[in-house]
Amino acid sequence: MLNLNQISILFPNGNEKIFGRQLEISWQRPYIISSDKFSMKEVEIFFTDNYIDDQKTAWSRIARLPYSAEKFMWNFGDRFKSEQCRVAVRIVDSQGRRTKLFKSANNFTIFKSSPISPSIISPSRSMRYSSVVPIILDYQDIIDSNNNRDRIFIYYRSVKNNIPLTPVRERIAIGTGPMEWDVSDLPNSDDYELVIFSSDDYGSRSNEVVIKDVSIFNEGYFVRDFFPPEGFIVINGGESYTDNTRIRAKIFAYDESTGIHGVKFSELDSNPPYDEISVSSPQFYSEDMISNIKDEDGRGVISAIIQDFGGNRSDPQGDLFLPPYGSRNFRSLLDQGSSTNIVDILSVPPRNEESFGSIHFITTGEKVSLFELLESPPGVYIEKAELPMECNLVENLSDVIYLSGVSDFKSLNLLRYNGTLIETVYSLSDSESEITSMKQFDDYLYIGCLNGDIYKFDGNSLSFDSNLGGTISFMSRIGSLLYILVNNANSFYVHNGVSINKLDIESNIIS
Repeated sequence: MLNLNQISILFPNGNEKIFGRQLEISWQRPYIISSDKFSMKEVEIFFTDNYIDDQKTAWSRIARLPYSAEKFMWNFGDRFKSEQCRVAVRIVDSQGRRTKLFKSANNFTIFKSSPISPSIISPSRSMRYSSVVPIILDYQDIIDSNNNRDRIFIYYRSVKNNIPLTPVRERIAIGTGPMEWDVSDLPNSDDYELVIFSSDDYGSRSNEVVIKDVSIFNEGYFVRDFFPPEGFIVINGGESYTDNTRIRAKIFAYDESTGIHGVKFSELDSNPPYDEISVSSPQFYSEDMISNIKDEDGRGVISAIIQDFGGNRSDPQGDLFLPPYGSRNFRSLLDQGSSTNIVDILSVPPRNEESFGSIHFITTGEKVSLFELLESPPGVYIEKAELPMECNLVENLSDVIYLSGVSDFKSLNLLRYNGTLIETVYSLSDSESEITSMKQFDDYLYIGCLNGDIYKFDGNSLSFDSNLGGTISFMSRIGSLLYILVNNANSFYVHNGVSINKLDIESNIIS
């Protein structure tokens, strides 16, 4: 056995309460006598969720680290829930000799982390409905976070009608599409509330999402509708490229009078006068819809014509770029089996007599770098610069490439490629200021953040523009306007370069 003094477990050493899905284990290395100094090899870390005593406890090894390590971040997910947890550490030398286990002084507790609340697209607060209320949930923030067996519960109540908390639907699987709530038999009132939460098999519940002041009035009336629907579409979540002929269109549409009825997609020639290549059959409207494109590389244009119940139709909306020169699948550019993943792609359209423009992409995993896809030979790319930190977004402003850096502190990090390397342009220490969306608009780079802040950057200075009260999830420039989406909100925002107007999808009212 190795000749070592006591190893001190610093954390967790007893009586701690651990919430969440990860645990940082730390210890103080022992003093080594000179004869053993050069034989040290590794540190072994053990865990048990059922500590009994030193003789009867079964330990599981969770990591082997270099001896120089003094802490280990363990991601254990939702596997454990116990009040009898302990960790232990021991040293192994190059000859296989081991010390005894040095353990936490007392038991600590791991709690199952609470499920994440779903985001609600419909219904929305202070809205008025008649016989049917559409219920649409947004699973973007929980699809990869909640357990597969977690379920969503929806209830309603009304104080004025003395209706207690009553189920609408229970145990809804995550990923379930739009639902309809039949309210034709409910008494009229303007104080209905919907209460929505997630729950797991252990009885742990997320925070409740409460939609207040929902009005239900079943009454007959005639509506005169002379104006077509308005709105816009987001293709494949805003990605500029696709490797699949089947595309997903997220439609944000509103109508002044009668509501949205149907949608028809057309694929157009990418050159003027944009003749129709193919037309889909009319489909009933839903927020998420599917269409197909021809199996050819190049620039593509998808048109969505939206019709309301009054028979009015919108002007075509849509645009999509496909990779040129047979490089539809950017994943195929990387070596097979590589752990490198492409995070974001920047396409700058050709100008003047150019035929190609420029295409850059950033990666994470084994390689954290900025790459450029070359025009010739097709499918060849070069590494432009190594990134100083992991990045999630890349955007262009005045022919300069800007990137959004991601850090453990969730703070804003704006980076720039100066032609040789990546340099930091701006960093903020504000909590939750991490960049979640970037888009060039007019002469500025507009930056949306986790905390709802929007900044604009002119190439030299960063200035605060506004706060929209929720995570900025998407920004898209369409014509002379910048459209902005916010997580967990039934509205989108329209920026004209001077001010921001709010558009409520359900009420059809711009405020």
